[in-house]
Amino acid sequence: MILFFISAFYIGWLIVTCANQPIFKSHKWINRYDLFRLVPVWTFFAPNPGVSDFNLLSRVKLDDGTVTTFEEIPLRSKKELSVALFNPERRLQKALNDHARTILMQIDTEITEENKENIKLTFSYISVLNYCAKLPLAPRAYAVQFIILESFGYQELMEPRLILNSDFHRI
Repeated sequence: MILFFISAFYIGWLIVTCANQPIFKSHKWINRYDLFRLVPVWTFFAPNPGVSDFNLLSRVKLDDGTVTTFEEIPLRSKKELSVALFNPERRLQKALNDHARTILMQIDTEITEENKENIKLTFSYISVLNYCAKLPLAPRAYAVQFIILESFGYQELMEPRLILNSDFHRI
């Protein structure tokens, strides 16, 4: 008997989930009553799919004033079958990617020439800076700098766009 109720619950949830897709009129009605947002919306191929990737690069300034070259910090997983089963780096990569996207949105909407220094006070900027400062650095590292680039696909038909070039920050 309990198996019947559990099955009925999950079948009902599946039906409500299918009805909650943006292409159906019931989507608005379900969202109005789904106060805790428990009914998912499946958008595998979203109306506005992501068309760009972010690249995070960092470098350090040594205590004698020498500046190292930029090194890329990978934000994408290796293309291996094993990452489908076990990928502990995915959360970190997702967080850095989300921070880069947030910085891009803030620069596009909130940051102007007059208040461009305010980007350094945002949570995303401080998080990325903190991550770059905690990476294994050269022994005499004095300061760290990072840049965020936006690239457009694997074919590289367009040059990467510079989103943010941070100042050097003392470690």
